[in-house]
This record gives sequence, structure tokens and C-alpha cells, in this order.
Amino acid sequence: MTDNNSIYTGRVQDAIRDELAATGDDMDRYATIDRHREDLAGSLELALNQLTCANRAVDELTGPHLFDVEFADTTVGEDVRAAVLDAARQLRAAAALVAQVPK
Repeated sequence: MTDNNSIYTGRVQDAIRDELAATGDDMDRYATIDRHREDLAGSLELALNQLTCANRAVDELTGPHLFDVEFADTTVGEDVRAAVLDAARQLRAAAALVAQVPK
């Protein structure tokens, strides 16, 4: 004859074991999410740094020291600078949004 109390205890133990396993999976998931969020923030920062370098390169090409006529005497330099500055603005906006996400 089976003891009803034993069956109940076994079910409770099974439920607790299942919940602990799910909690472990959730912790792994949250750790993975944190890593990807950090990767995203870092990638945005790197991209902003690269755009800063690109803007400096445009400055050099259009400046009096080098004065690359293809950049300085045409709209190419202005258009490239505008595109770089627009991209930087968009990246700063994205970085600000990422920073606002609750942890």
C-alpha cells in the first residue's frame, strides 16, 4: 500500500528540483543578457571612437597642411564630414538608450 504522504512529498521534491533547475537556467540567461548588453555598449563606444578618428582624417585632408583638393575644393569633404557627424550623433543616441535600460 502506498502512503499518500510519500507521494505528496515526492511531488513537492520534484517541483522544487524543477524550480531550482529553471532558476539556474534563468541565471544563465540573465548572465548572457548582461554580457550582450556590455558588448553592445562597448561596440557603440568603439564605433564612436572610430568616427572621431574619421572626423580627424577629414580635418587633415581639408586643412591647410595637406589640402587634398579632392576633399577640400569639392563637396566631398563637407559631405563626408556631415555623414560622420550624423553617424556619431546617432551612435550617441543609441548609447544613451542602452545606458537607460534597467539592469
